[in-house]
Amino acid sequence: DDAVTIQGGLGTIFKPIKKLTLDLGSGNNALTASNMTVLGDLSIIGGTGNDNVQFNEAVATGGNISVNLGAGENSLTTVAAVTAGGTLSIIGGQGNDNVQFGGLVGAKSLTVNLGNGTNSLTTEAKVNATTSTSITGGVGNDTVQLNGEVVTPTFSVNLGGGVNSLTTNATVTAKT
Repeated sequence: DDAVTIQGGLGTIFKPIKKLTLDLGSGNNALTASNMTVLGDLSIIGGTGNDNVQFNEAVATGGNISVNLGAGENSLTTVAAVTAGGTLSIIGGQGNDNVQFGGLVGAKSLTVNLGNGTNSLTTEAKVNATTSTSITGGVGNDTVQLNGEVVTPTFSVNLGGGVNSLTTNATVTAKT
């Protein structure tokens, strides 16, 4: 069981890092990242166990952001903007996962695969994906609530087997 905190200061950029991978391993782990910019790719890997990943302040990359929550009851919470120069990919594993975007989400493409279990995805601010947005659920009861505007050329939702709900409290715009 580990707790990791990464706190970048204003203007802190991990320039020489082309790819930053944070592997939380097995156990119940917590990762908190704040005010961080990576010029390349950022990858976060959760293992078996209950993991909590939280972005308290802006996190940005020039490349892709990949968060694989792994098996267990996991959560990903963003309080501020998360922007990827490439793809923002969130993968839930076997177990109940909760993904909450509290700030602006910006990427070329956004892919959320909630995995199997009773899962939830909530957006509270604008989602802006310049090529596509895809939300997928697995076996289990999934809840998706879009409270922030979604702007993307292609928007797809497939929540899989189970008793699922999709609520949109904001505009979804397919814009090219």
